[in-house]
Amino acid sequence: MERATLCLGNDNALTHIAAAVGAPTLTLFGPTDERVRAPYGPRTRTLRGRSLEQIAAQPELDGRGAMEDVSIDAVEAAALDLLHAGGLR
Repeated sequence: MERATLCLGNDNALTHIAAAVGAPTLTLFGPTDERVRAPYGPRTRTLRGRSLEQIAAQPELDGRGAMEDVSIDAVEAAALDLLHAGGLR
C-alpha cells in the first residue's frame, strides 16, 4: 500500500492502514462519524453524502442508503484533488 497511487475505500481497516503507511487515501463515509473514525495523515481526505444530522433524522438507520448518497462525480472530484495535491496530473 505504501506505493499506491491512491487508496479509495469506505470506513474500514484497510483505509486506516493505507493512510498509516502514507498512501493518498480517500475514505467514503455513510452512517459513521468521520470526525471520530477517519484515517489520519497528511494525504487523507474524507467524503460523505448526507450530513450525520440528516441521517440521524431518518426513522430507521439505513447505512446502505447513506453510502448511496455519495455521488460518483463527488468521488471523482475528491480523488483528483487528492492526486493533484500530491503532484500527479
